[in-house]
Amino acid sequence: MTRPGTAPVPPPEERVPYVAPFLSDRIAGLHLEHLRTCQGLTVEEVADEVSARSAHRPGPGHIDALEGGTSVALRRAASGGALESYLAGYRLGGRVARSDYYTVFAPGAAGPDECVDKGPGWPHRLLLLEQRSEEILYAASTVVPVALRTRGYDDVLWAKGVCRLPPGLPTPATAALTGVGCQLCQVYRADLLTDRDVAGAWVRAVRAAQRAALTERLARPGPPVTALLNETLLRPFADTVHAHADQMGHLAHLVRTTRLTVRFVSLAGGATVIEEAVRLTPPGTRRPWTVRPGFAGAHYVVGVPLGVAMAEERALDPATSLGLLEDAAAGAVHKLGSL
Repeated sequence: MTRPGTAPVPPPEERVPYVAPFLSDRIAGLHLEHLRTCQGLTVEEVADEVSARSAHRPGPGHIDALEGGTSVALRRAASGGALESYLAGYRLGGRVARSDYYTVFAPGAAGPDECVDKGPGWPHRLLLLEQRSEEILYAASTVVPVALRTRGYDDVLWAKGVCRLPPGLPTPATAALTGVGCQLCQVYRADLLTDRDVAGAWVRAVRAAQRAALTERLARPGPPVTALLNETLLRPFADTVHAHADQMGHLAHLVRTTRLTVRFVSLAGGATVIEEAVRLTPPGTRRPWTVRPGFAGAHYVVGVPLGVAMAEERALDPATSLGLLEDAAAGAVHKLGSL
């Protein structure tokens, strides 16, 4: 009861209990935040949509926590088969989104410090994490990392069967694009990734966006971006001499003109890069994440694998590595094991 002449006491603000985030919560939350902002939705609108379809009545604070990765609501909804009510709040009602998020939150697939993301949208989630990361280290064993490749080098890899994908989005996908917001999200929301050709071309579009994002990052002040490359990458594949020389020249140019640092790992140094990996430091994390991207998904873990740490410790210094890049760009054939 309010006394005459006094203002009514507002109800207490909604409290969202803090929950230590799982990797899957952080990864999914960042993706959902991006999907929401690309559509111009507010957290209040998303909360209202979810409340209309679910027995649970989340407020804007719950949606903020969900997108920040500190809410277990999405994980519980996935385990209880009620994920659709949350996806509908983000206007994601197609087969692709349902398959995507049930895959991310597959029961028993990983623990708090590990996530195996094999959903259709995994390449875009990795791109979003790279864009938010404070520092990036690429470790490459057999091919130059995607974000650092030239178009010619990338085309050679596709042509040699590393992965065969069409060069552009087919007509059904381009018809879904409006020119407003993120076009990658538009194709995803339109449920077009069930088509193999569209999905393949979409992956290439994501990788092009990844290269563009890294180019923009390298051009602005900030921590260096490091690439640890096995010395085997100094030698071209068969019939790829020109593309390889251009790629080495491109890397050398980036080292000289941007904040990219390249360091080669010698085969004789006692430590080599065994597999492709990316080390990220997303905002608010105490320990770095290591991502192992593949053809069909990405494996995330908290921390740095021993192999990557040893390769970084024993890699050649940046000045020596730049000289090797310049020699390879000039066509010099590197003798493996000579470093």
